[in-house]
Order: sequence, then C-alpha cells, then structure tokens
Amino acid sequence: MNGTIGFLDHRRAISGYVILIDGGAVSWSSKKQELVTLSTMESEYVGATHAAKELIWLRRLLGEIFRSLIFPIKHEEMIADIFTKPLSNIKVKKFSRGLGLLPV
Repeated sequence: MNGTIGFLDHRRAISGYVILIDGGAVSWSSKKQELVTLSTMESEYVGATHAAKELIWLRRLLGEIFRSLIFPIKHEEMIADIFTKPLSNIKVKKFSRGLGLLPV
C-alpha cells in the first residue's frame, strides 16, 4: 500500500456555511476546497465566496417566489464553524441550537 495516498490532498482547506431563514437551515455545505491556498486568509476568502454565491442564488430564487421579499444579509458569528473547526463545548452547544439540532 502506498503511504502517500491522501498525503497529496492534505493541504486543501475545508470550508462550510449555513444559511438560515427565520431560524431554520435552508442551505448548507461543508467540503474540501477544490484548490490549494497559500494562506488561511485566502482560504477564508474562497469559502466566503462560495457562501456568497449560494446566498445570491437563494436570494434570487426567493425574489422570484416572493416578489416583495427583501431581507438583509447579516454577518454574525460563523455558525458553520461547527462543521469545519474544533470549537469549545460552549460554542458547539450554541451553534447546534442555532441550527435547530436537538441535544443527544
């Protein structure tokens, strides 16, 4: 077995996002980025770009369904961090509640 399997792929960052409408998750993603970035900042920028593209598409879809619906884009804590980063127990519980996940 070749020990380098997976090694060539280890430099790609994992990015994710969750889009909430009225407290409920309507779109989410967590996946390895398709390219290798040179810095954490560049990786965050790539992840934010994918989230923004999804948000723009969803906003247009909802605009076609509900012509008068205009909702602001809010940026608070990154609730999608629960999918991509190690977090403290307090943040895991807070983000889980924010996504509507039930405690086990």
